[in-house]
Formats: sequence, structure tokens, C-alpha cells
Amino acid sequence: MKKNKAKHLDENFIEWSLKHHLKFYSSDFFPKSFEFDAIKCNWDEVKDMIKKIDISEYSPKSPKTMLALKPNGNFRIVHNLQPIDSIIYTSLIYEICRKIEKYRISERRKIACSYRIKPTSDGSFFRKNDNGWNDFKDKTEKYCDKFKDGFVLVADIADFYNQIYTHKIKNIIAEAGEGDLDNEAEIIDYFLLDLNKGISKGIPVGPAASIILSEAIMGDIDNKILKYSSNYVRYADDIRIFAKKRDQLEFILHELSDYIYKVHRLIFAGDKTKIYDINTFTERYFMKEEKEEKLNIMSSLEDEAKEELESRLDEGNPYTNEYEFNNVEYDNILLEVYKSKEFKILTDAYMKIIRENVQLEYPDYVTLRHVIKKCGYYRIKKPIKFILNNFEFFKPIIREVILYFNKVLNEKTVNNNINYFNEIFKKDFYKNYPYINMWMSFLFRNKNFKKIKLRTDYIETFYDKTFYAALKNDKTFIKGLKTEIDVQKTRDKHAIIFCSNILSKDERNHFLRSIEKSNDILDRSIAKYVKSFN
Repeated sequence: MKKNKAKHLDENFIEWSLKHHLKFYSSDFFPKSFEFDAIKCNWDEVKDMIKKIDISEYSPKSPKTMLALKPNGNFRIVHNLQPIDSIIYTSLIYEICRKIEKYRISERRKIACSYRIKPTSDGSFFRKNDNGWNDFKDKTEKYCDKFKDGFVLVADIADFYNQIYTHKIKNIIAEAGEGDLDNEAEIIDYFLLDLNKGISKGIPVGPAASIILSEAIMGDIDNKILKYSSNYVRYADDIRIFAKKRDQLEFILHELSDYIYKVHRLIFAGDKTKIYDINTFTERYFMKEEKEEKLNIMSSLEDEAKEELESRLDEGNPYTNEYEFNNVEYDNILLEVYKSKEFKILTDAYMKIIRENVQLEYPDYVTLRHVIKKCGYYRIKKPIKFILNNFEFFKPIIREVILYFNKVLNEKTVNNNINYFNEIFKKDFYKNYPYINMWMSFLFRNKNFKKIKLRTDYIETFYDKTFYAALKNDKTFIKGLKTEIDVQKTRDKHAIIFCSNILSKDERNHFLRSIEKSNDILDRSIAKYVKSFN
């Protein structure tokens, strides 16, 4: 099939994409990849290669896919693109993102509350200090007061990202560009089609760039809903429409179900789409006053602790990256902040919320995710043992738990809790779920596990075994792998090249010189990156 006219990515878009990957991630569901640091080390060559690609003829490789557990017990399919493909995909979406934002309902109306697009020079797609979730909650509360004797339609699209019709994305991008983005729309359509191996359905789940495309689709659905009602608020694909009478909402649901299927080939999730009277809705969806007050107090304490902490850190401090395993300077500053009365109250509040949710039939994983992130930010160690002792409960937020552990564990706490870690390995959920295994294996790259004896039969992939061997300074393991590097899968090959840094200087450099002759630019970039460690 012939594609549109040739297109080469603008150098500025490629540069921005690298900044995005270095500051954030390639996928929100996977550990941050060292390949992007390697690409940075060899950036001139990589950038020049990407600039020469005719994107209209480019076919991306298959992304890494896994199943991540959701709080409701179901699974979502999540994706991680190959590094070069991820840079290209992000560059393509960065080029169109401002036009998509203009296509959406105005931010001032506080209807479409999620992910307002305001790209910054440091690699962020979205508005800083985003309060979209608070806008969503506040607008919902106002409508509940306005329609206190009325009804609300709560609707959620089934398997949204994986069901998005890619040709419709092309149409909306072209519509948003008003004739200026027709070629870009065609190229993005073909990129997604090739990524899905010829299936015109689904966008990658995990990359921030995919959020832009999802909001483009929802922007069209917003415009359809507004033809029936302006008493409407949305966050991502969570839709809430308010009315005085139930039959008004039944009609809207009928018309909207018809539209999203015929136009977008989407359907609403039956278990999440329902019309409620306002009293039932408020009881089910709003927190009780006591819990709301507790969270308001917690939020106030967080602000005080953050103000105290940030007043002691230099502007633009580099020590809050969520993937940093440890930083002594940051931890020392925190020790001073810990002494405050407010910080102790905050720590107790966090622990109370964590403990209470473990006992609930329907835990509030959204709040738990927030609390665990904050515990990591402030290096609060109190929840460590409790989380390990109830580890199965925290499976749906394994990412946040592992990132938290990477910030708070030291050699002493690891040693004190070694029995808990080894006990986790015996659980069926650990053996059966590669996604959980991946995140746990990522944790065991942490240098604080270097002197600790752990079971090693839990690691499923050569990739993770290679990193664990490097952590343990097992040179014989790496030597054995490097002699067979040409028959390894791409991901395993990258791990072997990276972990060759533990070999003696002469052996390492001889090996890396052979890799620098590779036809694969990522292989060469990683070799150059490892040589820079000398």
C-alpha cells in the first residue's frame, strides 16, 4: 500500500522527545530503561540516523506487551515501545499536540478536566501542577448540589486504549489541523497500523504520547455530548452527565452509545455505566465527611512538609527522580525535616490510610497510590514492613510500591526484612504474573541487595538474571553470555553489553570494541555508554 509523501522529523521534535524520555519514561507501566541514557551518550549519531528516516515508509518493531493487574481484579494490556520507535512516536505526537489541545473543549469550561496539553521545554506534555482531578471532583460536587433531586449518568468506555479505531485518529488529527496536518495524520495512522501488525485498532498503553491521542478521541465525543447537555464533566474516559429526570439521561445514553459505536467502534463498559439518583451516587462515589476531612488534613500537612523540604533544596534539584535508588545528600536534608512535629503527624496519617485500606472490601487504590508516592518522596520508612507483610494486597499498584522501596531501602532494612522478600517468592501470584516478576527483578538491581542472600530461581528472564549477576559481581556469568551474544534476543543483548562493565578493563574494552562494529545503532550506543564509565 502506497503511503503519503516523504516526511522527515524536525530536529527540534527529536530533541524534545529525548528530553521527555530522559525526564520521564517510555511507558508508565515499565521500569525506566537505561537505553535512553545510552542514546544520550551517542546522541549525535542517533539523532542523525532518525533525521534521515523517511517516516512515511518507516515500520516500527513490535512493542513489549504484558498484563498488569487492575484494582478490580481484571488485567490491562500494557506496552513498551522499542527505544528508537518510542523516540519517533513521541516526536510525531509532539508535532501535533498543540493543535489537539485547541481542538478540545476550552480548559476554562472545566468540562474536559484531564491532561490539559501544555508542552514545556524540559520534555513535559502536560500542564505543570495539574489540578484536573480536583476540577473534576469540584465540578461533580457542584452538579450534585444543583441536581440534588435528580440523576447522573456515569459512563466508562470498555478497554478504551486497546479499542480505539486508528483511522478515526487520522480523521480527528486532520480535522484539528484544518488542512495543515493531513500528511502527519496519515503517517501517524500508518505508524499505529504497522505497530499493530496491520490491525487498525488500538494505541499503545503506557506512553504519555498515547494520552494525547486518547484525548483527541474524547474531544470528539465531548462535542457530541454537548449537543444534548452542558451539565457534564469528564476525566479521561470517566464521563458524568447530570439531569433532573432519568428519562433524559436514558435518551442521552442511547444516542451516545449509538454514536461511539458507529463512529469510533467503541462501547461502554456494562459494569461501569449506569444511571444513579444523586443520593445513591453521592453515597457510592463520595467519601464520607470524616474521610474527606482526614485527607484534607493530610493534604495540608503535605504542603507544609514539602515547603520545608524544598526550602532546603536548590531550585531544580536532581534528587527527586522517582527512579533514583538512593541519594545521600537528599536523605540528609530529609533528616532535618523529619524532626518537625508536622512531619510525624503526616507519617502517622499515611500509615493509618494504608492500614485502613487493607481491611476494606473495596480499597481506595487511587489514594493508596498517592500516599505511597508521597512516602517515597519524603523517604518515610515506616510502611516497609507492613507492605511486605501484606504484599499480595498491593499487587495492583506494584509499580508504586517498587519505586517506593527503591527510595527508602538501605542495606540494613533489606537485611532486616529478608525473610519477607524470600516469602514473596513462594507465592503463586509471583510465579504466575510476569509483570510482578519484572518489577520485583527491577528492585533487585538496587545496590542495597548486593550483600544479601536471596533465592535466585525466581528470576524468569536472562535480562533480569544478567543484571542480578552484575550486581553480585558474578563475572563468570557475564563472560559466558558475552561469548554467545550474537544469538541473544535484542533485550538480552543490551543487558549483556551494559553489564560487561563489571569485567576487567582489558576484557571489557576488547568486548566493547567488537560491539562498536555492530550494524545496530543501539548496540553501539550502549557500548559507548559503558566505555564512558571508565
